[in-house]
Amino acid sequence: MTTFARLTWQAAVAGRWTARILGTLMVLFLLAFVFGEGLPSLARMTAREQFYALCLGGMFLGLIVAWFWERWGGLLSVLGWGLLGVIAKLPVWLLPFSIPPAIGLLHLLCWWRLRSQPAAPAPGNAAGRAGFS
Repeated sequence: MTTFARLTWQAAVAGRWTARILGTLMVLFLLAFVFGEGLPSLARMTAREQFYALCLGGMFLGLIVAWFWERWGGLLSVLGWGLLGVIAKLPVWLLPFSIPPAIGLLHLLCWWRLRSQPAAPAPGNAAGRAGFS
């Protein structure tokens, strides 16, 4: 029988890889637009639009950083989303760019669970028995 701690550990490992794959797909999706349309001219943007671009860049940069440092990448993605909501003066859940910070939140949750040691297998488990190959 598998313990609850072991199940949450396995779910966090699966969630980590799910977040990494989805984050990579989101970054590739953004890059397709950047290469297709070209980078926007920051000099022709207003200060508010430049701050929007900075927050969006932070959200997607957080997905890249999360490959190496889950906590910092997840925080960067979620904070960029929160700042975007403050600038737009809208509730953040109404923003159309909610998928990258949701992936960042998944990175944070998995990091929080995986920072401790994995749970040992249950005593009755075949993998835990001595001499079992």
